[in-house]
Amino acid sequence: MASAPLFLIGTGRCGSTILHRVLSHHPHLAWPTATCNRQPHKLDYNRRVMNALELPVIGDLLWRKEQVGEVYGFWDSHFHGFSTPFRDLVAEDVDERTRNGLIPTFEALKTSSRPNVMMKITGFPRIGFLRELWPDAKFVHLVRDGRPTALSDLAMPWCQVWKGIERWGWGPLTDEQRAIWTASGESFHVLAVLLWEKLIKNVWRVSADLDDQHYLELRYEDLCAEPKTTVDKILSFAGLDWHPSFARKFESYDLRATNDKWRKQVTDAQAELMTRAIESTLQHYDYET
Repeated sequence: MASAPLFLIGTGRCGSTILHRVLSHHPHLAWPTATCNRQPHKLDYNRRVMNALELPVIGDLLWRKEQVGEVYGFWDSHFHGFSTPFRDLVAEDVDERTRNGLIPTFEALKTSSRPNVMMKITGFPRIGFLRELWPDAKFVHLVRDGRPTALSDLAMPWCQVWKGIERWGWGPLTDEQRAIWTASGESFHVLAVLLWEKLIKNVWRVSADLDDQHYLELRYEDLCAEPKTTVDKILSFAGLDWHPSFARKFESYDLRATNDKWRKQVTDAQAELMTRAIESTLQHYDYET
């Protein structure tokens, strides 16, 4: 079995949460628990949980209690700015304190039956930073249509789009994007889709030198339309198999895309502005424009 870390990346609100939960049932994947996120040094406890996940009844109870998620408390304990950088993190941001803390900590998360550590990260992908620590790391980039993604983001209490580009914490737009936003009357709907595009294009840039052994890009819509085929691609990419216990858990999930709802949530004028703002990027992924 491969032992390189597996990172699930995406813009946020892209379907990566459900994919993360599905994959967390695989008996060869280790991940930081909710307790480990709050108390990052409880690694012995984390290993005990990982070892117990396959036990009847107890395993299901522990999985619900220690639900897999984005563990920014864990990351920030090793690199304080990991959770909220105004730009993507790069190799040059890794200092020796971080290297000496994270590498052995990842090793300590593993168990004899779970030699692969899986993490989910949204927003900036931090690929350069992570590859400086783990050159063989594997990245699964899940992409969802930017319009329903943006509307979902706008509904979240932590959404930064409402602050505008001077205070939102995502760094500058390109001149072209800023002109599009200005022409829209500084529409929040347009700014939300431009943020999606900014993050997507950043992933393109920082993953450009990764080969197909280290980078896999998938659409959320395809995950929902063909879940077994899509998950099979991820397992093959990660060097994992269809373990019987994982297959049973996988069958319990009903994956459904809800992208068709987004046009009902905005006016025709707003829908047109959102689509035109990111038209070329939508077309790149064969989304209807």
